[in-house]
Amino acid sequence: MVLADLRAIADLLLKYDKRNAERFDSRLRIAYPSGSALVEAFDTNEFWGGAGSLADQGMCLDGPADAASFREARRAFWQHMARVGRSLLSNGAANPRVSMCVDVFEGWCKDGL
Repeated sequence: MVLADLRAIADLLLKYDKRNAERFDSRLRIAYPSGSALVEAFDTNEFWGGAGSLADQGMCLDGPADAASFREARRAFWQHMARVGRSLLSNGAANPRVSMCVDVFEGWCKDGL
């Protein structure tokens, strides 16, 4: 499931956020053999940290897109990121931003943003 979420994030970035797609595409498309390898690759500030991280900057709109399709894509991005984060947490992620981002993304989805 997590590998599918990572690939979905990569696809969304490629369509809507070229800058982050270039930064993360190769890492998002690798088949990670274990939970510990996944944690090693994604329990990072580059992925979950503050300003400039994928969690913070992901889905910055590139080019024209209608508002409804972008909102749907952004919500899907948040859902996939939350599932990846939950998996990281269940595999021992130590970065405190992971749980914070997961809670925020899940809340935004629940609230219909």
